[in-house]
Amino acid sequence: MTGVNRPQTIIAAVAFAVAGVSFFMAMPVVVGAWSMEAGIGAERAGYLATAEGGGGVLASLLVSALIHRINWRVMALLGIVIAVGANLLSTFIDAFYVLGVARSLAGFGCGILYALGLGILAGTRNTGRNFSILLFVQVSYGMFAINLLPYLIDAIGIAGIYFAIATATLGCTALIPWVPRAADALGLSQSLSTDVPQAGSTDADSDPALPNASILPWLCLLAVFLFSLTTSSFWAYIELVGRNGGLAASFLTASLTYTQMVSLLGCVAAGWFSIRYGLARPLLLSLAGSVLATLSLVIEFSPASFVLALSAFFFFWNTADIYQLSTLGLMDKAGQYVALAPAFQMTASALGPGLAGWLLATSGSLSTALVLASACTCGAILIHFYITLRQRVTATG
Repeated sequence: MTGVNRPQTIIAAVAFAVAGVSFFMAMPVVVGAWSMEAGIGAERAGYLATAEGGGGVLASLLVSALIHRINWRVMALLGIVIAVGANLLSTFIDAFYVLGVARSLAGFGCGILYALGLGILAGTRNTGRNFSILLFVQVSYGMFAINLLPYLIDAIGIAGIYFAIATATLGCTALIPWVPRAADALGLSQSLSTDVPQAGSTDADSDPALPNASILPWLCLLAVFLFSLTTSSFWAYIELVGRNGGLAASFLTASLTYTQMVSLLGCVAAGWFSIRYGLARPLLLSLAGSVLATLSLVIEFSPASFVLALSAFFFFWNTADIYQLSTLGLMDKAGQYVALAPAFQMTASALGPGLAGWLLATSGSLSTALVLASACTCGAILIHFYITLRQRVTATG
């Protein structure tokens, strides 16, 4: 087995992608620490998160343009150096705007790793399986980070956050030799062929090929963007929602940790349901479930409803992500649009916390962030429903 399909290359790609979103996976704790312990305030903490995501957007656009032209090992090393340097620099900065620049650089370095890891996985033979593995590891890492960071913050302050991210990123250096030097040496064009998976395929891409009209991949990317707005705005402020609801810090940490275990179940369920029912129906149901989970916290808040809403949201978050990436992969076996997915995800991740922070400052209520999240997902549902109709028309026409 050669090229991107080697197990060690897949492991490295997964590690790069997980390290690349290490800030995002721990964002509720980080935003809460910036807001409470550092005294930055909830609104400005959201702006810092937006700055970090903005750096990731620029990085993903760069990687999308250069992924077939530059040495992958050099690209990975560049991302590691920038991310580690920016996080270590952040430990010495108190000024808000200077810290914003440093966090943008940290997001740029991590964004390189995330986009590179996602791009490598998109070129593998079993993309559905490998994306499920990626999300499984991401969730596991997130549970570990949410438990570890509060102890680090108590021990050494906000610097503990930056040291943890720098350490996770630096650890990827050992995996660089497992990555091929360049895409052209891999026969990547063969693994990203225009062949459509046949009926009975065990990959997640088991639906018939979607119509390859140019508008549909862009619509799918727009849906990815909208759902990422949902997850980023929800994820950034969910800890503060719990705090404002009177939940104890220990209860919040336990809830954010253990409810994520449901996400692991979602990774497994996504592959099982896609094989038996295709992609369209499970995707629409996952998005609808996400809306209900988010709105439930606006309608009624209690410790039990908080845990149930988190459990449901984490489950549908992972299944929807896997189904969306697989749907996009069916439209784009050459990888042109798949390579842009990180840019759309990170743009939304950059805008989501800032937009939620602005709504919070305007309305004075954290419920507006939850309503925003629900509205964005409803937009994604409409887009995927349209794509499903186009698929059926093409199949019967």
